[in-house]
Amino acid sequence: DESITARRRSSALHSMMSGELFSRMVVVSVTSGGAIAAFALSLQTFRGVVTGIWQPSLIWSFVFVPPFSLWLVASGTVVLRLLNYLDTRIRLEGWEVELLVRAEAARLRGDAEVRSA
Repeated sequence: DESITARRRSSALHSMMSGELFSRMVVVSVTSGGAIAAFALSLQTFRGVVTGIWQPSLIWSFVFVPPFSLWLVASGTVVLRLLNYLDTRIRLEGWEVELLVRAEAARLRGDAEVRSA
């Protein structure tokens, strides 16, 4: 069965760039962890500045801060993943298009040389 499936298309797209894609994933994961911590600390500081209450409360620390921090970072990583996908598609499939354009240009130059001779 030679039908195109999502698994085959995904493996064809990712197999040639697996090392680079893995390193990008690691960098985004580490950066996301740092961003989550930074947002959480910023929210704690914001609460202290606005309300004057600097002691951490369980409700604020476990109900409000983590989900808000995670949603902020998740929305950013969605954009990064989309850009990563587009970059991978352009690199792999753009190369094919460039080769086809070059081959067509060479063919047209060859046809022009044949006509002028």
